Amino acid sequence: MCVLTSIYTQIKSIANKFGIDIVRYRPIKIEDLIEDPFNVLEFVIFYYLVSSAPFSFVQIGANDGVRWDPLHDLILKHHLVGLLVEPLPDMFEQLKKNYVSESQLSFENVAIATENGTQTLFRVKPNANVPDYAHGWASFDKNHLREFNQFIQEVQVPTLTIRSLLQKHKINHITLLQVDTEGYDYEIIKMFFDELEFPEIINYEFRHLSRNDNLECRRLLIDNGYRFIDYTAWDTLAIRGVSPAH
Repeated sequence: MCVLTSIYTQIKSIANKFGIDIVRYRPIKIEDLIEDPFNVLEFVIFYYLVSSAPFSFVQIGANDGVRWDPLHDLILKHHLVGLLVEPLPDMFEQLKKNYVSESQLSFENVAIATENGTQTLFRVKPNANVPDYAHGWASFDKNHLREFNQFIQEVQVPTLTIRSLLQKHKINHITLLQVDTEGYDYEIIKMFFDELEFPEIINYEFRHLSRNDNLECRRLLIDNGYRFIDYTAWDTLAIRGVSPAH
């Protein structure tokens, strides 16, 4: 029960930032969390949307916009304004098709890197007989894909720095940064901070980070005023500052 209490305490702490008090009126059972998990990301986004503050997002590693995507349903439900970045050309085309009805969205077919130009990206072949979650996997580090070594393909992709990306799309405010870059998430977050861009919410995948990068990423978040929670076995949600309603 100590683990469940810890989860409840962290969720309650995040809710309190928005002036909301969560009261546990009955014992939390583990089967409740499995069958009806609490979507912390949706909860946080909703309370930003009902405030008077503007809301916009940047998604790095958008894939096709559907597969294992925590933002897909929320974008369609709330018509969120944002920029989606995906380097693989086939995934990028599918991404645009999957959001064809959302005219408020912008798209960029690049990888984020330390320099503008081109770079080799390693990916799982599009027609490979692999589990569904691996389709669209890509990394600058070939070793990251070693599980599917026989299906690896090299592709040359255009690259942009964070500064160039934000300047190109005239972005001067980011409420939510969504990152899923197969082990490159920490580097992406550092790049934003190096440009003095501190999104109010950061949602990133920690599962593929090395232990050292995972610890360093958490330390970086703490040093820059973020509180965070691992709300799934894969994802960390971090919030900076106070509620927009206050």
